[in-house]
Amino acid sequence: DYAGQFMRGHPDVVLGWRVCLDPRTGLKGLRELERCLKDLGAIGFIANPTGLGIPPTDPVFYPFYEMCSEAKAMVTLCVGFTAAGAGYRGGQGLLLEHCHPRYVDEVAAKFPDLTIIAARTAWPWEREMIAVTLHKTNVWFELHGWPPKYFAPELRWDISRRLQDRVLFGADYPLFDYSRLFSDWESEDYTSEILRKIYYENAQSLFQSLGRNI
Repeated sequence: DYAGQFMRGHPDVVLGWRVCLDPRTGLKGLRELERCLKDLGAIGFIANPTGLGIPPTDPVFYPFYEMCSEAKAMVTLCVGFTAAGAGYRGGQGLLLEHCHPRYVDEVAAKFPDLTIIAARTAWPWEREMIAVTLHKTNVWFELHGWPPKYFAPELRWDISRRLQDRVLFGADYPLFDYSRLFSDWESEDYTSEILRKIYYENAQSLFQSLGRNI
């Protein structure tokens, strides 16, 4: 409710928000997702599989994927390393494996009408995530949580080439503020055309593919 109210209060800068729900809540969670999509301006569902402790291919996710597919809403799945459990013995029992891009590949194949955002750089599996993004046109690659100077060489190369129409700017504010991120992106060797795509043109294409004009 707070997110929906915040969006209504700032329509010039907030284009939508994503709902984070544990899919094991079943029907109760589905009803909440439906309410958020229909009544509160949510644009999709988001999950960190490592934090949840289950891979995104677990069947408990399927009704949530189906609802988002029917509603033309996006599903965001975190990939790669996560701060959850980091620095603790045993990682607090959390498995990085659950954020491997192979699961995004399987979900994208099983739900071809679902628009999937793979969030974070996918380190240490950047090559696998690049392959999935190139192979599955219903997958987009969003790059929050990492300054661009730390991107793997393969990812840096493909952002200017094969992925230039499929990557999305992400921040992770307040961990990184926008002025720093813009400065970091612009200190790299990307052309102004590539930066426009990363900053907003690719996001416009994504929203338009879901029937939303921005």
